[in-house]
Amino acid sequence: MEKDPFKEYLRESEPDKAHKGYAWSTAIGLQAVDGLKPSKYLIDTAIQNIEGKITMKEAKSLIGSYYEERPVHLSDDERTEEADKVSSRIAEILSEKGSKFSVKTMVHIHRLFEKFGFDEVFGRSAIMELLELKGSGASKLLSNLVQAR
Repeated sequence: MEKDPFKEYLRESEPDKAHKGYAWSTAIGLQAVDGLKPSKYLIDTAIQNIEGKITMKEAKSLIGSYYEERPVHLSDDERTEEADKVSSRIAEILSEKGSKFSVKTMVHIHRLFEKFGFDEVFGRSAIMELLELKGSGASKLLSNLVQAR
């Protein structure tokens, strides 16, 4: 994926759209770290959720149904099922009002995604430099991100 399809929503004046756009953008960006790319279907479904046409629960259900009805493709280029399902789960976690992530952590995640986007891999030292965190803080942030998967 070359450009972030949710970028316009991050600048949205409506807080709910901005928050949902951020959640989907971050979720997909975390999958990109593992070399996984979402399907066009996931992007379209996520946009419907951001626009308020469907709920997060409906989005997850649609994604699940999409893969139940679709023939299995195992090539690396078509490994979108894992990316789509995990992205929808991460977006759901980030969208929850009672998310385990603090506002500060969510801001850190957003800054990481703005810097590294979909295609760059980053580690502890990059987090320390970008977010001006000590080693233990960077490690804790990485641990939180891994646990959210």
